[in-house]
Amino acid sequence: KKTLIGLKQQHYNQVYLLTSSLNQQAFIRQANALNWWPYVMLPGSQFSNALLSSPMKFNEKIFIALPNLPFDYKASGIRLFRHLYQKYRLSQRYQNNQLLALAAAIILRQGLITSGRELTPTKLIANMESLYRFDTALTRPISYGPNRRLGTSGAYVVTLDLVNQTIIPVSNWLEVK
Repeated sequence: KKTLIGLKQQHYNQVYLLTSSLNQQAFIRQANALNWWPYVMLPGSQFSNALLSSPMKFNEKIFIALPNLPFDYKASGIRLFRHLYQKYRLSQRYQNNQLLALAAAIILRQGLITSGRELTPTKLIANMESLYRFDTALTRPISYGPNRRLGTSGAYVVTLDLVNQTIIPVSNWLEVK
């Protein structure tokens, strides 16, 4: 709390939070209690739907970099996710992470299929590195290579619409070069 008071007194109006979703929620609650509503920038890997219940003073002041948005999803990917969601009674709280985990499983499955029955770590890695614009039906096309360890290298930036409990894209896909 002392740190937040110091940031407020120094008139910071923008904060980058590289921490867990629980700590993000705690920060927002404490900042609100201090009547301080800075712009908050978050990585998508830690985004949780719980942030949609943030105080209204933070409406459209929380920005998140996300690797995918709903319009990246294809019907086949949604059908598979819904089937698993219902079968295993998954929580809605971590839906974005669940979708990304499913996409990762689809990518791994492709690597295993192309490796065949004589699977070795070297063969699996080589086959994963040969993926180019692979379609998971849940993400943008994925590419890997010997010098490329990220499937996608960019993000969308969204803000939280706390009134309507949704996200609003504020950028197109931003590719990191």
